Amino acid sequence: MTRSKPTPPNYYKPMMPGVVKNYGSLTVPELRAEVIEKSKKTNTPLPAGLSTMKKKKLLEELSFSSPALGRHESYTVRALNLTLLEVEDAPVSGDGNKKVEQEVIMERIEANSLPLVYVDGSTMMERVSDFTKLRRGDHICVGLNPLRKIVTAFDKLLQYMAHLEILNAYHHFIMYDDVDHLSKDGIPMTKDDKPVMICEYSNTPGGALEQAWKYGLKSVWDSPAPWMRIPFYDYVEGCSTSAAGEGIGIYRIKEDLDESDRDLIVKNMDALLASHETYSFIYRNCEHAAFAFNPKRPVWVSPQVPYLMWNLFRVLINASSIYFLLNNDVPDPRTSSMSDVHVYHIFCLLYHTLATVPVAMQSVVQLVRTVMSLTAKKERKDLSKPVFYHLIYKEFMRACIGGGLACLCLGLLPKMVRDTEQKAIAASLVLLAYTISNGVFNLSCFVTIRAMLYANGGVAVPMVGKKGRRFSRGREKNKEGNTKYNNTKRKESRGRSTSRSRKKK
Repeated sequence: MTRSKPTPPNYYKPMMPGVVKNYGSLTVPELRAEVIEKSKKTNTPLPAGLSTMKKKKLLEELSFSSPALGRHESYTVRALNLTLLEVEDAPVSGDGNKKVEQEVIMERIEANSLPLVYVDGSTMMERVSDFTKLRRGDHICVGLNPLRKIVTAFDKLLQYMAHLEILNAYHHFIMYDDVDHLSKDGIPMTKDDKPVMICEYSNTPGGALEQAWKYGLKSVWDSPAPWMRIPFYDYVEGCSTSAAGEGIGIYRIKEDLDESDRDLIVKNMDALLASHETYSFIYRNCEHAAFAFNPKRPVWVSPQVPYLMWNLFRVLINASSIYFLLNNDVPDPRTSSMSDVHVYHIFCLLYHTLATVPVAMQSVVQLVRTVMSLTAKKERKDLSKPVFYHLIYKEFMRACIGGGLACLCLGLLPKMVRDTEQKAIAASLVLLAYTISNGVFNLSCFVTIRAMLYANGGVAVPMVGKKGRRFSRGREKNKEGNTKYNNTKRKESRGRSTSRSRKKK
């Protein structure tokens, strides 16, 4: 009985994002025929043979030589490339041909669907791309600026640092009104043409001086940041890049709120305005109040406080390693004794234990915590699969690149001190290596994602399904191995018990 040859997929039709291409029924010769036919239509010279080493290069040439096929052609080529790379390890069918039983999905995430992970590794936030979509009760974050409204250039700098994800410290407030439109001056307005208001625990240096002038310094000490209602324009002045109000450095915490929830939040804010409790940086700050107003998750929590405390604790540990870094001279083998050599090695061990190991551990712990939180959200259907994979890839690369660069820098500092004698720079890098590497990674990630959005209108996320036989075979082997191992253990235990009973008899 002859096997009917399946109809090959049409690679020349642009594959739109989100379309699943299944190559499970194609064999290696059929895939080779498809690539040959594609090369003829695109007038691309085909190398002799189609070995594994030449597959990727060939497909890249095909993708760049056919721009007329549409901008989504690269998705098809990448999907075919991933499939071809799996051919060599695929199981063999009865007729001797290897079959591909992998399913490659290239999903595209739109710009408005790209969330960011908050500092706690669990909360999701999104960029505010349109001020007119902000509603009362929305939880908003902006870059933390303790010197707000003193130097305008400094305010702009912190806004752009928060927009580029370099600044990871945020100030929180709650929207008091719905934004209906923007005035000619770019001021967010309500339906009644009144400025949109927000509620927050906040103050400015100028406001603190005015408060001290009127009520004395003790009032500032007792209540440094009162709960107040101010115009939203105080934070968005000059940070809108379009007529619709696309914000710079403004984020919204993703929460599922209905109209009754929003009305309840406004009611609670009015009650807090009537009699608010004293501000406390650790126990009662703007973040505590903003998270507590959510009726569906009324928790009095401030994730930035433990995040800051752990970072300060790690910096203090790193600071204790500076002594061992700057006072560790390489002993001269001709004049030094064995004790000097031992002291040198002990100082090296203590330096890396106090400098490199804490940074590596923080990167790993942050990755594990974030992956566990994202996995739980995915199981609860709070995250779609493309967004989940996008965030997982991003956090994994953060641990590898951000943490890896910091550890590499700390590992090379002893040689730098010996060669250049730049002790001040070395001491500064010990304290700031992780922060700088994390900021560099965030900036590079921001630029890469923006380039993808500009080129393709979305971020491509590859997802490979586990439909191959080799995966099921691996699981069967594991199960068989475990069963065999357990049976062997049971037989051994039975044999021992039988021999013992015989000896007793």
